[in-house]
Amino acid sequence: GSAYYRSAPDASVLLVTPEEVGLLVELLGNCLHQRGKDGPGGYSAATFTTKGALYAIRCLLTNHLNQVTFSRTAGMKLNCLLLKALAYHSVQHQLTIDNEAAEHACFSLYLLSNHGLKEPFMPVCYGRGDANESGVIDKVMNCYIQTE
Repeated sequence: GSAYYRSAPDASVLLVTPEEVGLLVELLGNCLHQRGKDGPGGYSAATFTTKGALYAIRCLLTNHLNQVTFSRTAGMKLNCLLLKALAYHSVQHQLTIDNEAAEHACFSLYLLSNHGLKEPFMPVCYGRGDANESGVIDKVMNCYIQTE
């Protein structure tokens, strides 16, 4: 009895579909840009918070299967939005991204890197420029580290 129970998958884990990933990434983008969504299933800009969207994504990414789904479905786009959230917090000091929301974004980037480094993680333009110039990623991460 108990041996079977231990080997059974945890029924409390939420697994997302590629369609749900697309909707969550769209929601995060809309929250970051403070805009709503028109049409069926639409919402106003005030319905969801950026912090709530970041927290939901962070929680879902704690499962490896979700990491794979997020990475394959919207990995680079999500990574860019997460980096943008960190930039809003550490460079632009926007009040919509507090310390906790920035931590959710940073931890989500870390969780995505478990799988995402096997595929392109960010667009090339976000990487390093010439040998004497840091890329956007370096600048945002350095600002975030200095802020914390």
